[in-house]
Amino acid sequence: MYIGTSGSRKVGETAWLTSPMLRPTAFTERCLMFGYNMNGPSIGLLSVYMTAHGEKPGSLLWRMSGDQGQEWKGASVNLSSLEQYQVFVYSVVNKIM
Repeated sequence: MYIGTSGSRKVGETAWLTSPMLRPTAFTERCLMFGYNMNGPSIGLLSVYMTAHGEKPGSLLWRMSGDQGQEWKGASVNLSSLEQYQVFVYSVVNKIM
């Protein structure tokens, strides 16, 4: 997912990346690993959520906000659910919470 923070973007503009429904993890955990680059003065918020009921936003698993420097960084979250579930990646332009 890419959401630029310059040019025609407006403060508070959002983007969602939604997974398909995923199978239950039973009694094991899965790991979602991802990279992110949040560089510049108008960087906002990046969050990862999980829900078993398809409702946004669901349970917050991870969040980062503001300028994090020029380097790409990595993060991971554990996923565990006895029901089918979805993962949402959510971004907000130029808004720090």
